[in-house]
Amino acid sequence: MKITATIAALIAGLSPLAAYAQASEKASAAVTVSGSATIASDYRFRGVSQSDKEMAVQGGFTVSHEDGLYVGAWASNLSGWGTFGGANMELDLIGGYKARLSDNATLDVGLVWYMYPGGADDTDFVEPYVKVSGTSGPATLTAGVAYAPRQYALANVSNATSSRGQKKDNLYLWGDGAVAIAGTPLTARTHIGYSRGNPGLGPNGTSVAPTGKYWDW
Repeated sequence: MKITATIAALIAGLSPLAAYAQASEKASAAVTVSGSATIASDYRFRGVSQSDKEMAVQGGFTVSHEDGLYVGAWASNLSGWGTFGGANMELDLIGGYKARLSDNATLDVGLVWYMYPGGADDTDFVEPYVKVSGTSGPATLTAGVAYAPRQYALANVSNATSSRGQKKDNLYLWGDGAVAIAGTPLTARTHIGYSRGNPGLGPNGTSVAPTGKYWDW
């Protein structure tokens, strides 16, 4: 009887640990962490070089939940002097939500906070975005819109004193396509974008659309 009671007590003590382990496994399965690292010959953002046509080292990570929520960060070196308030680095903080519209279509809604550590004040800005992606056979198509609301960092002149109090916004529309080439490890990609916003560099060299309006492809 004493042995039976001891075994029963042991089983009762281990049950919460087993339940906790199962809960931990489920929590781990629900969350995915992914990352990337890149060495690029030039960092181009919407068709415009951000590294003065020099090499860029980039990297980032994303933490995603199976319900669709995600957060992440991405960074790259910049050209430094003369742009982005003299910052040598761009750091993007990202958060959003992905929802499946159908078996082959996904809606992605989020926000990017563009930061320039080490640069002058008033260079950071935020930009919400919406993307819709779909697949058809080997092809993947994406359409998106990003809108940076009126912010001081996007003012339309480069002189900080004369631009004090000004704010500008920026709109960006784009479409991407990708097709896997059968029988090879290669993928053919295409892109087109249209930007309309602050005409010229912002108060500390920040600009999403340095010429006001332009196409990139």
